[in-house]
Amino acid sequence: MKNIITEWTACNTGNTWTDEDIELVLSAPPLSSNFHKIGRAIGRSYKAIEFVYIVASTPVPTLKETGRWSNPYIRHIARVSRKVGWRKGWGWKKSNLLENDENE
Repeated sequence: MKNIITEWTACNTGNTWTDEDIELVLSAPPLSSNFHKIGRAIGRSYKAIEFVYIVASTPVPTLKETGRWSNPYIRHIARVSRKVGWRKGWGWKKSNLLENDENE
C-alpha cells in the first residue's frame, strides 16, 4: 500500500497538463470532495485541482491586469475552459465551495 501512495503523490508532479485532464476537472462541480477524487484519478494534488477552477473562473482581463496572463500554464487553462464552455466571473470562492460541499 505504501508504494501505491508514493507513486500517486509523485506521478504527475512537474509534468504539463493535457487538455483532457483540464476538461475532466472542469466537467465536475468545484466541491472539495471532487478535488480529492479527480486528484487521485489524474495524479494531481488538491491544490492543483483547486487552482484550475480558480483560473477558469477568473475573467481574462483580470488575469492580464495582474500580469498572470504571460504564464503559459494560465493561458492553457483559460483556452481549455473556453473550449469547455466554463463561464468567467462567477465569483467562485473557497467559502462557497465549503458551503456547497456540506449540503451533499
